[in-house]
Amino acid sequence: MSVEDSSPREQELIRAASSGHKDAFGDLYRMYAPRIFSIASGLLLDRDEALDVTQETFIRAWRALPRFHQGSPLFPWLYTIARNRCMSRLARRSRDRECVEFDDRVGGETDHSTRTVEIRRDLARALAELKPEHREIILLRHFQDLSYEEIAGSLGCPVGTVMSRLHHARKALAAGMAPWKED
Repeated sequence: MSVEDSSPREQELIRAASSGHKDAFGDLYRMYAPRIFSIASGLLLDRDEALDVTQETFIRAWRALPRFHQGSPLFPWLYTIARNRCMSRLARRSRDRECVEFDDRVGGETDHSTRTVEIRRDLARALAELKPEHREIILLRHFQDLSYEEIAGSLGCPVGTVMSRLHHARKALAAGMAPWKED
């Protein structure tokens, strides 16, 4: 779904949830919680914190839903809430964090060969070493498959800024993966 579009079903659920129907909000939760968790997990590199942020995001959304601009797509709004929660947690956290292991959903097909395991470990480490805004843009583009326009809408910046950040993020990630370049 693009940032500009919102399905009639989504709008129906938003209207019902805004009126206090918990079942409708539950449907919205089931629709978007996996994406919010995936993004939070990628930004925070901590499964438990990502679960907390996902829960916090939907609690805040439930409370603010009556003020949500009807007709707008829900995901960019949820993403903004989740991103703000993640950035708050990252600001409080020390810089020395352990590297997270990517689960099969994030890392792609399951392949347990020694080489694949090593590449995944090094990719996780390289992603963890990126600045949060670079990690975020890589996750949105390459793990969430969002278009430049969708990313721009979610981050509230021009498409050119997205392209520039993505360029710098890819360059930093490539530097982190340099040992694999020779293979």
